[in-house]
Amino acid sequence: MKNMIDYFETQREVLSSRIVDLGNGSAFYKRLLRRTVKKIESGEQIDFAFYNEIPRTTKDDLKRNHPFGLLKADKSEIRGYFESSGTTDESIGSSKTSSLRTGKDLERDYIRRIPEWMTGVEKGDFAVIHLPYALTSSGVAFHDALSKLGIVPVALDQGHSFSSYTRVYDLLKTLEAKVLVCSNPLLLRDIILYEQKEDLFKLPSLQYILMVGTAFSEKSRKLIEERSGKKVGLFYGMSEFGAIGVPCSKGHVHIHPDFFIEILNPNNTEEHYSQSSLGGEMVLTDLKSEGTPFLKYRTGDAGRIYFEECGCEMSTPRIEVFGRLKDVIKDNDRLLFPTDFQDLLAGLEYTSPIHKLVAKGEEEILLELHIQQSTESKEELDIIEDRIKSLTNIPISIITYKFGELFEDIYNQGFYRTTQKVKTMSFHDERKGEWIITY
Repeated sequence: MKNMIDYFETQREVLSSRIVDLGNGSAFYKRLLRRTVKKIESGEQIDFAFYNEIPRTTKDDLKRNHPFGLLKADKSEIRGYFESSGTTDESIGSSKTSSLRTGKDLERDYIRRIPEWMTGVEKGDFAVIHLPYALTSSGVAFHDALSKLGIVPVALDQGHSFSSYTRVYDLLKTLEAKVLVCSNPLLLRDIILYEQKEDLFKLPSLQYILMVGTAFSEKSRKLIEERSGKKVGLFYGMSEFGAIGVPCSKGHVHIHPDFFIEILNPNNTEEHYSQSSLGGEMVLTDLKSEGTPFLKYRTGDAGRIYFEECGCEMSTPRIEVFGRLKDVIKDNDRLLFPTDFQDLLAGLEYTSPIHKLVAKGEEEILLELHIQQSTESKEELDIIEDRIKSLTNIPISIITYKFGELFEDIYNQGFYRTTQKVKTMSFHDERKGEWIITY
């Protein structure tokens, strides 16, 4: 396929059938699609212009209809409830952007979680999963998908007091795990280097690193692969859908055939849709879900879709996710995304890739870095400043820290140590071992 129109044509019949299915089966979409369904059922063929006029589903729609308003299946068929993290509006209550899934929905998601090229893992091998397990879908889905293959999943819930970064590393090493599933292996590596002076990437047993939950540029993914010598697979997922983008054997992320993707960009014209790539907000349609399916769902994620062939085993378009729209920094006619600042630091030996960005409007940006105190690191600062000049005209001030000082609570793992103390705060044992309890 060459462009968005070609891509749409390959999916036109599937989309037409899906619209009718949702318009007749979901209370929410019955109201939204009444006229559209009548046109299709009367024999009118949909083209891309017709499809483009269909209203999009938003996160506000989910919140207003939470939890059952978008339900299509009977409640007796539901086997899973998942909810987004709430980072968009920084909620600490229910985000109310959720999905309900049938057993078949879950099975399809499990299949999407296992790359076809991950052939070096056998039954009885260990996989360490360092992801959130509460409410969001990725931790549980990877866990169940790997378990079904006979691989032993080790549940290290990223938000649990037992799952410190040190414990993740210790179990990777002692269990000789072949697979690591996490959101940011660079952060995990950085913390272990800081605390134990050992390099996670040099573990001889580790063969595969699967990443989900954080936007990573292609340059950063390649850097992880080069530095670790491991095969790295980057996924794009949302709790509303499960795994959406899956890694091919060449390392690119492709939309899985269970979904249709379009790009929302107010600047797009008919001419743009004939181009080989498009950038803007990613809008997704779920083609197979039975629980709470979504049609033309605005994800709030910015990215680009590429239509030219990748030369791999997958025929669907390739995507690159840049980050959340709310994190965009405007620079005159262009937009700066979190992945742009990842690339500023890619490939540097004395500067940590873990950084903090402070946007002060369009007048100034602060870039805070962990950097080793050495002559070489000063040279790297010059490299970073040159890269900044190529990236943007916005003044960027660089502030440097010794390793562990920038995100002190994370690097000293204060969360885990504090929560462990809470478990024993009401009882302090100062006995000298006098008590021996036998059963």
